[in-house]
Amino acid sequence: MNPRQLTNALKAHQAYLKGQPGGRRFAVRNEDFSLQKLISLNFLQASLPMANFTRATLEKVNFAKATLTAADFMGAQMTGVVFKGTDLKGCNFSKSKAIECDFEDADMRPGLHMVDLQGMSVEQERAVDLSSAVLDGSRFDRTDLSNANLSVSSAKGAHFKETSLFQSNFSGADLSYSNFDGAELRDSMLVGAKVVAASFRNADLRGANLRNVDLSSANFEGANLEGAILNTNKSTLPGLIQHTVNMHAQWIASEGADGERADFSNADLSKLDLSTLDLRAAIFDRAILTEASLGSSALVFASFKEARIEGADFAFALIQGADFSGASAHNASFMGANGASLEIWSPEGERTGRRCSTRFDGTDLSGCDLRGTNLKQATFRTAVLSGASLAGASTEEAIFAGAVLDGVLGLKIHDLA
Repeated sequence: MNPRQLTNALKAHQAYLKGQPGGRRFAVRNEDFSLQKLISLNFLQASLPMANFTRATLEKVNFAKATLTAADFMGAQMTGVVFKGTDLKGCNFSKSKAIECDFEDADMRPGLHMVDLQGMSVEQERAVDLSSAVLDGSRFDRTDLSNANLSVSSAKGAHFKETSLFQSNFSGADLSYSNFDGAELRDSMLVGAKVVAASFRNADLRGANLRNVDLSSANFEGANLEGAILNTNKSTLPGLIQHTVNMHAQWIASEGADGERADFSNADLSKLDLSTLDLRAAIFDRAILTEASLGSSALVFASFKEARIEGADFAFALIQGADFSGASAHNASFMGANGASLEIWSPEGERTGRRCSTRFDGTDLSGCDLRGTNLKQATFRTAVLSGASLAGASTEEAIFAGAVLDGVLGLKIHDLA
């Protein structure tokens, strides 16, 4: 559609909105507006499903109550754009900039879109994507953003009052000075998010993941935090350690595109409180973690090779696929931790049929508390478990070849078959 055709179609649309003779609703499908500059245009109640606005510039454009299902705004630059009450199901806003835009009462639930699958066009459900978007000062009050991806986005001073954000992903997002009063954030992911002076009054945060989040300046008055994962300990980490944790959170949220993987090799972390943090795939090789607290932390695929973790607390932590080979873990607690093997998936999200076991090969686990720990398919080759307690632990298909097991409590005979 060239500029003249667009102008004529919008004139007819304005006549349609006013009920004038010759009026015709603006209704197009798969229309390409990419790279175009659209200023002060009125698409009120228009129909533009699957429209392409990639890298377009939109200023004071009105899409209120329009249909934009599965539209693509990737990389678009938007200022003062109105999406109030708009159908935005399945839309892509990744890497876009939406400054002081109005998304109030919009429908931003997952939506169907067409994809090419082995030469055939099929419908697939896609969640709204706002990852790496700049949403500063925009309004999403009462919007339905269930399952939306807002990871590594910037939503400083944005409004999400009474918004539905069920199972949404805000990992690594900057939510400073934002307002989530009365919002539903059940089972949402906020790992590593910045919530400086943010308000969550009366919000529903049941089951939310708030690992690596500094909650000290945010307002959670009346919020429901039942089952949420968060660090209630007010002690602070040393500056460099906290910076490394923050960078690691960015690395996780961006899938390696931003931030940096945490490497604590040879570091002295003794007696530090690292509980409830998300330190997946972090490196602790040869580190000193004596009497450190890592309870309820996510340590999947982390490496603790030859680390000193005597008396450390890993209770209820996620240690699946972690490597403790050669570590000194005398009197450490792994009570209730999950160390079952993990299935390995391909980068394309396909099953490989392979699994990664949690490894304690050559580890000194003497006197350790392993009660109720899930150790299915874990390996303990030549490990020392003298006096350790495995009461109630799951050790199906675990390997204890060459392990020292004198005085072990709760290890069943069939586990050694």
